[in-house]
Amino acid sequence: GENSLKKLNGSVLLSASDLNGFLGCRHSTFLDLKDLEERLPRAKDSAQNKLIQQRGHEHEAEYLESLKRSGLSVVEVPDKGDLAHRVRQTAQVMADGPDIIFQAALQDGQWHGFADFLQKVDRPSQFGPFSYEAVDTKLTNHPKPKFVIQLCLYSEFIEQVQGCRPHGMSLVLGDLTQVNLRYDDFSYYH
Repeated sequence: GENSLKKLNGSVLLSASDLNGFLGCRHSTFLDLKDLEERLPRAKDSAQNKLIQQRGHEHEAEYLESLKRSGLSVVEVPDKGDLAHRVRQTAQVMADGPDIIFQAALQDGQWHGFADFLQKVDRPSQFGPFSYEAVDTKLTNHPKPKFVIQLCLYSEFIEQVQGCRPHGMSLVLGDLTQVNLRYDDFSYYH
């Protein structure tokens, strides 16, 4: 597959996928780092993997449509421009205070990520009487540790932007049920 590691201004840019890859197999991280310097041969994506990826996008789109139908204000962060531009746009949209932010770009130093959704909650932040929590869509019907690690990373980024620690984070599973988790239950492990 495609290497999730990237370079930005000469430094390695890291994501939740890289962290989970390292936790699962340190050799895969070694190969990813080697690939940054000298592109390694690629295996073709199987038809099954392509189908799963397509279904994942459809699941995300279904959830997005359900949010819009419920009457919530939804703002999508455009995927145009470089990472720094998209991160600035996300912070501005957060300050504006819509109910839902789709495809938020977040960064803290060498770490970055794109949260499927940020959901506004009634907890004060530097933006006013509201703040945001991360929501990610996953096709599975059961939460997995790697998804929780990803949400923790997004929550850490969100805290940097809004000046207060998110209380919760959520997964929207394949059957559209929402699993709510407390960030503090997992943040120290993360």
